[in-house]
Amino acid sequence: MFLLDFVIELADRLGVQDIGTQSVRNLLKRKINESYKEIARVFDWEHLRNTGEILSVPNYTNGTISVTSGSRAVIGSGTIWTAAMVGRYFQPSSEGNWYRIIAVTSTTTLTLQTPIVGSSYSGTYKIWKRFYYLPSRVRKIHLLNKWTSDQELEGRSQEFMQDFTSDIANTGEPTDYAPYGSDDFESSYASGSVTLTKDSNIAQGSNTLWLDNAEEGDRFVVLGNNYRVKRVESDTRIILLNYSTVDVANQSYTISKDNRIGFQFYPSPATAMVLPYDYYKRVFDLIHETKDRPELPEDFDIAIVDGAEASRMRDLDDPKWLQKQLEFTARIKDLRAKYMVHSPKLQQARPFIRSRR
Repeated sequence: MFLLDFVIELADRLGVQDIGTQSVRNLLKRKINESYKEIARVFDWEHLRNTGEILSVPNYTNGTISVTSGSRAVIGSGTIWTAAMVGRYFQPSSEGNWYRIIAVTSTTTLTLQTPIVGSSYSGTYKIWKRFYYLPSRVRKIHLLNKWTSDQELEGRSQEFMQDFTSDIANTGEPTDYAPYGSDDFESSYASGSVTLTKDSNIAQGSNTLWLDNAEEGDRFVVLGNNYRVKRVESDTRIILLNYSTVDVANQSYTISKDNRIGFQFYPSPATAMVLPYDYYKRVFDLIHETKDRPELPEDFDIAIVDGAEASRMRDLDDPKWLQKQLEFTARIKDLRAKYMVHSPKLQQARPFIRSRR
């Protein structure tokens, strides 16, 4: 069903007559979207499984630097520092401390989060990309691999890796990874302009660089409408998950990240590598009434309406809402039995035995 079909079905169940009223229509849409997203995240449905890839970044060491004790400023010579280095870690070769970069003001100047505590120094250095962040579309990583050795990386807790790694900045070929929060240094992208055609999901850019600045699941906001990126095809062409509800001609826009999953490799990659991964997608609000529909099979449609109906009945203090909620839960269990849902490779946790060496 499309979004409008869901609204009509839900209104019929609830006995709502005035679905032509925008406020009523918006309320029903919100309930439909809430139910849809709840179903999508409750199990690892195979329909929402997808693939992606990460490009690792080796330590940057080009040129030389000059730092002053007690100062946050770093001056480079022969360096080509970029805005992408904000959030990474800097280390002068004269000491063992790492300092987080909070600003890159030119190709030869950057600012640190804390002042240099060691002696003033001129010479070599490292810039380390400690954390990697997955696209906004990723809800959960299933597998993270290496093409070079067809080997799966082990997912560990950050606490585990801290306990059993002598130096978390060591470089080599990664064997493990650990989750690590979200990105405090995310920034939005708004260069150029965008054109959209009503009832189309193709965004056409002018003077845009989308390949390096947009990913699956990012928020794409234009004229107050919130769309989501499905895929980036070129610097000037994006396919959206949602269909546009209006015509847009050469308008300003904003692309921003949304609650991305972060992690750290162990050891940190010494070379540039392409690492493939499998993941389960987040789903997002349906917007266009006659074009947008769920990314799940039609068998899920009735369950989506059930969940929306139960939620609205609860809002209205309808004593039958609990029975409807039980029906909703039962329908989800039936769908789980019918459709393949991911099961872990191991039914029992594998113990870790520390070496005596």
